[in-house]
Amino acid sequence: MTASMAQSRLNGLPRRMKDYGVNLIAMVLILSAMALALEGLSRLFHLGKRPMVPFITDQVGNPRMPPRFQATVVFANGAPFRICTDGDGLRIAQCDGDAGPPQILTIGDSQAFGWGMPFSATFTSRLASRLPGTPAAGLMAVAGTEPESLNSWAADYRAKHPGMRLKLKIICLNLGNDLDEMFFTPANITLPRFKAIREWLSVHSVFMLDFTILKSIVAGNEMGYLPPGANPVLFTLDQDERRVLAEASVAAIKRLNASAPAAEKTVVLILPNDYQVAPSEFLKYRRFYPSAEQFDSWEKRIPESRRRLDRMQQSIAAALTKSGFIVAMPESDLARFDPKTILDRASHHYNALGNQVIADSILKAISHAQQ
Repeated sequence: MTASMAQSRLNGLPRRMKDYGVNLIAMVLILSAMALALEGLSRLFHLGKRPMVPFITDQVGNPRMPPRFQATVVFANGAPFRICTDGDGLRIAQCDGDAGPPQILTIGDSQAFGWGMPFSATFTSRLASRLPGTPAAGLMAVAGTEPESLNSWAADYRAKHPGMRLKLKIICLNLGNDLDEMFFTPANITLPRFKAIREWLSVHSVFMLDFTILKSIVAGNEMGYLPPGANPVLFTLDQDERRVLAEASVAAIKRLNASAPAAEKTVVLILPNDYQVAPSEFLKYRRFYPSAEQFDSWEKRIPESRRRLDRMQQSIAAALTKSGFIVAMPESDLARFDPKTILDRASHHYNALGNQVIADSILKAISHAQQ
């Protein structure tokens, strides 16, 4: 290569770099415009509402509610409801201004959160209404949470509010999925790539929520070995192992209680699986099974599953009562109602009437403990 040719190439380098820069900027602008257009279409389609509840995760992947979040959410075939959280990610009743520290604190999953309903319909709010002047808050960490996974949130909350003493603390154990999740889920938690960006988008972008819903529909049940509503852990383990799982549940509740702020009264609410309340409720899970044969095989196990759950529930309740907890078990109270009147048909969660029954059961347990 001659000196003149080399000099010519060097002279052309700044121009090529300039062209690359212009092309890169143009590409960024085009992608940004497309992203804004998709976001605008999603917001227009949902009329300013959100199609799902966003969540964030802690350092090890346990889900939490985002702090200082406000939005109106409407699920498919559901009515719009308002969600407001405080600086700690607690769902609160007041959406305007900063809420004071709660005197009733409910720690649990989507049933505790009041899935698909306004805060006023939740059993936490119903309890607060029976205790005038008592502000309430309920914690939810979306996407399936059992007591063990809530421990890190509770520890952080207590550290941020030293010396807090609650009037009433309610710790929920949901037999519908907590037992399965305590056994199966921890080994399957994986932190997503670009965690911070994805969580920011899930909180602030409606299109990201639409994309997440679409992905879940295409992917189907991500944990396909967990048939919905069937409590497969009851059949994965033998009798001695189920006893150990019950003991582990009690230990997890004790750890969660110790991590959370102290309270004048602590109630452990043991929520039954829906098919414990009414065996026919299992029929609504048919659409989640890929074949009729698979569904039938699990439906045949429901009577035995109920017996095993009832025995485990009694074992857990006895151990917690012996440890000084007030235990509320609303199963028999809920079973007095037609399940169609207390359970939401789309989400499989307890509706407003179901939450009222649960609140009454908690008050009854507190009253009995005081006698």
